[in-house]
Amino acid sequence: MREVAPGDIVFSFVDTRIAALGIVSGYCRESPKPEEFGTAGTNWSQIGWRVEVRWQRLSNLIRPKDHIARLRPDLGTQYAPLTPDGNGLQSVYLTEINAALASSQSGVMAVLGMRLFGSLPS
Repeated sequence: MREVAPGDIVFSFVDTRIAALGIVSGYCRESPKPEEFGTAGTNWSQIGWRVEVRWQRLSNLIRPKDHIARLRPDLGTQYAPLTPDGNGLQSVYLTEINAALASSQSGVMAVLGMRLFGSLPS
């Protein structure tokens, strides 16, 4: 988390789909666990990390599993956010992805006619 920097792109993966793209707007900082989390994460510390992100919800959600043949070669072997068959890893909360995977994912979005942030590779 401490490697996140302003300008980084974040893909939000929710319910098997990429639901939003975000641009990090500040460095991470210590923060108490949000009250709205309620009893979720009972094993989590009460103090964690927080990073501000400006989010843009996508009107056409992308299901990476539907495009896994294109994405698989760029997944990497360590800390990949997806399994080789395209399922998301619940244990991965925030991870860096390599430029090739970001480019592949952005390419999938571009093919589907989505407008991307100017700093994303097409």
